[in-house]
Amino acid sequence: MGTVVIAIVVGGRLTCRNDGERRSEMTGDTHGVPVPDFTVGTRSTGAGVLTTTVAGEIDMVTSSRLAAELDQAIARAPDALVIDMADVRFCDSRGLSTLVEVNTACVMAGIELSVVPSARVRRILEVTGLAPVLPMTRE
Repeated sequence: MGTVVIAIVVGGRLTCRNDGERRSEMTGDTHGVPVPDFTVGTRSTGAGVLTTTVAGEIDMVTSSRLAAELDQAIARAPDALVIDMADVRFCDSRGLSTLVEVNTACVMAGIELSVVPSARVRRILEVTGLAPVLPMTRE
């Protein structure tokens, strides 16, 4: 499978890149709508294990990119998928919904899921009652 490279620059403020490590970056704003700092990338971290590393803010602007990255990781049919969210500063309801959907997809595909949340994300999962639903580990 080839590497897809996407670069979008609107007034020099928004950049998206997808390179060999399947990493995307979003910064700046476009048309007056702020785009939060956000990076996501997936790499193999062992036999049958994929790790998707997420950093920055997950919200209505960035959650679709996260969902697409995780869908692609699941399509690779790993034995285990780790979502490393240790550097996530913010996660709204769209991000939470994405995590629940990925958990369901992993259960259905027989993929062991592990979420490594930042302290902020862990607190959000606890407050919303999702902590028992998502398999979380510490770093």
